[in-house]
Amino acid sequence: VDTVVEVYNATMSFSHMGYESYYALASFKEKGKRTAANANKMRCLFVDIDCGATKDYANKQAARAAMDTFLSETGFDTLGKPYVISSGGGLHLYWPFTQDVDVAVWKPVAENFKRLAKVQSFNIDFGVTADTARILRVPDTNNYKLVGKPRLVKILQEGDVFEFDTIAD
Repeated sequence: VDTVVEVYNATMSFSHMGYESYYALASFKEKGKRTAANANKMRCLFVDIDCGATKDYANKQAARAAMDTFLSETGFDTLGKPYVISSGGGLHLYWPFTQDVDVAVWKPVAENFKRLAKVQSFNIDFGVTADTARILRVPDTNNYKLVGKPRLVKILQEGDVFEFDTIAD
């Protein structure tokens, strides 16, 4: 698809039929080839936080508290608020940018963000944050991971839009 409206309509249709619905966070050089090597531009920084009895955070409230501590201790809270999405089992956080950023410029910033989270003991899924081929769930769709218990993916907190250079600094 080529537009955000088309993404939304397609994912709503798939979700209503009982399919998992995701979207890619990068744009790609060659259509239909979602690989890191084919990734072209990124327009956000993102993290995935897993929650549950066997995960780093017992529940979403504990993950939000850890997020707030991380943002405060690193000064990220002074830059603005990330979008916070309930993914069904955990949280997705997004810092969207005002402009597209070349993957070669974006990747070191995402890797540094992962290192910062590690140093601050902010337990994110470290395999996600710098993955240019990553897909994440679409708000308003259902997470069908638990058979018979679809969970709504929803926006918990609207966030701000950031200048990439501000995040990079």
